[in-house]
Amino acid sequence: MLSVEIGPIEVDPIGYTRFGGGTDATPRGLTCGPCEKLVEITKDGIRWSDSLVLPLRPMLGFVGVAPARERLHNGWRASGRQPRRQEVTTGATLHLRVQCQGRCST
Repeated sequence: MLSVEIGPIEVDPIGYTRFGGGTDATPRGLTCGPCEKLVEITKDGIRWSDSLVLPLRPMLGFVGVAPARERLHNGWRASGRQPRRQEVTTGATLHLRVQCQGRCST
């Protein structure tokens, strides 16, 4: 088992997003899709437009180790099934299963 403690997360003042829209991953009220967008990030949040500032909740996204013989998908599936929601953010501790002790060689 590999345990990883997540420390403070600093964000850049400029963010980029690209998404296809049409899934539950798209926040309500955001009607672009497919969409690419540069956004300004301030202490107040993510400035999507002059009239919309989204709350800022920094997180790491998908984290893991390479499993021995399987592939894991971290995106939204066409089947409509949502991925497991886990907040990997400041203060979290991840416990990741590993396949070998010490240093592995291939």
